[in-house]
Amino acid sequence: MAPEELRYALLKAIETEPETNQRSLSAELGVSVGRVNAGLRQLVDCGLLVITERGPGRAQRYDISPLGRAEQTVLARVFIKRKQDQREQLRREIEALRADLATNKQQMG
Repeated sequence: MAPEELRYALLKAIETEPETNQRSLSAELGVSVGRVNAGLRQLVDCGLLVITERGPGRAQRYDISPLGRAEQTVLARVFIKRKQDQREQLRREIEALRADLATNKQQMG
């Protein structure tokens, strides 16, 4: 998972479940606990997440800051554009394959 994808996935997961833990995030996102920990620290350091409470032991609650919400929106737009570009590329590849198939049919027929 690319760093920007991890950043978005962490923000989205925190938005959904602010009291989640790093082990759960690791399982949900398919990355190591260490990578989740580093990603969360980076988001806190950048001001995108804030730690609003610390419970017993090492339990923490993360909340998305207004800056984090803005970043989440920017990343969503980037990913939408990327997916649209990929879809267009696939459409062109499918058209080329169909043209090849039609040409092969004519040559065999």
